[in-house]
Amino acid sequence: MSWQKCDFDLRDPKFVYIDHNYDSLNDPYLHGYFKGRRKRQILAKQGLISTDGKIVCSLKDFNKYRQHVRHTFLMEVYKERREEVWRRCSTVNCFLNISVTYDTTI
Repeated sequence: MSWQKCDFDLRDPKFVYIDHNYDSLNDPYLHGYFKGRRKRQILAKQGLISTDGKIVCSLKDFNKYRQHVRHTFLMEVYKERREEVWRRCSTVNCFLNISVTYDTTI
């Protein structure tokens, strides 16, 4: 069985750290649709994009995104640390089992 890399994140099932509402401005498939000069003028007039074409987000959305990135990073560090501890424990247990079997054969 092969695992496919997905472009979505299921680590936040309760939607605490990131808002999963659809935003058409961030949709890569609609990039060409919003590329037209007239559409960009309308979006800039509505305050959805800046004059240089960058998407404007609120401070609340930005802070939620930072919180999500931090949470994801900490979960990865925790997972790596847990695996490292597991490897150390399994190695120690392996040595303990060998020493116990060695001691019992004497």
